[in-house]
Amino acid sequence: MRRRHRGRHRDARHRDGQPAHVPGGLIERRAPGPPGLPHRAARTSRRAFSGVGIVSRVDSSGFITPPPGLVPPRHDTDTHTERVPPRTPLPVFRPPSPLSTPVPTPATPVWLLSLPTGARVPIDGALLVGRNPVRFDRWSDAELLAVADPARSVSKTHAVFEAQGDVVRVTDLHSTNGVTLLDASGAESALPAGAAITLGAGSVVKLGEFRLQILSA
Repeated sequence: MRRRHRGRHRDARHRDGQPAHVPGGLIERRAPGPPGLPHRAARTSRRAFSGVGIVSRVDSSGFITPPPGLVPPRHDTDTHTERVPPRTPLPVFRPPSPLSTPVPTPATPVWLLSLPTGARVPIDGALLVGRNPVRFDRWSDAELLAVADPARSVSKTHAVFEAQGDVVRVTDLHSTNGVTLLDASGAESALPAGAAITLGAGSVVKLGEFRLQILSA
């Protein structure tokens, strides 16, 4: 009777896989067997089903301490922090600039001096006009144009015509009969002696009585 009672007590300690205190402060845990088996069959099945029981130690605070070697050691528990290499910044997208259409530069007009005979003389830089013109002072490099004036109203070096981009500058060189301007209606206006004036294409001037017209090509 006594042995049977002790057997029942031992079976109660391990029933349903509950922990049982054993000498030395150790706890024996056994995985429960498949449901529906008797206790002895379940205990045998536990050994076959889950292997050897796991024995853990209980510390003074009541926590279960796993045995050495059960939990693999961790290698990332130190306080050393690795510096992350700086990231390479992504390139900034810049849209291509629209193709700029070159602005055409207006061509400089070619200026011409039309004579009563129909001849046309180009005005390149400065052109001294007179009955028998000569270079002097600031016009030492000017071109020379001698005109035949039957009325002899044109002075020897009467006037200078200078091409200046979009206009022609006409200067009276203190001639005897002066320089006269004619407008579209034919009205005349005398240019003061030694004065200068800028004219455009189609303008008509008179050196004395000798008529000239400024043209552009």
